[in-house]
Amino acid sequence: MNNTVGQKIRNFRKRAGKSQFDLELDIEASPGSISRIESGEVNPTKRH
Repeated sequence: MNNTVGQKIRNFRKRAGKSQFDLELDIEASPGSISRIESGEVNPTKRH
């Protein structure tokens, strides 16, 4: 089974009982960014 980053984020988020919006607030992400990552529209980059 090949989980994408988006699938892994969705699984962890749901286990934590968080909405996409709640997670965005927690990590100070742009509105809609979690949706785009989970759907595979964008691939997140890591900060240095």
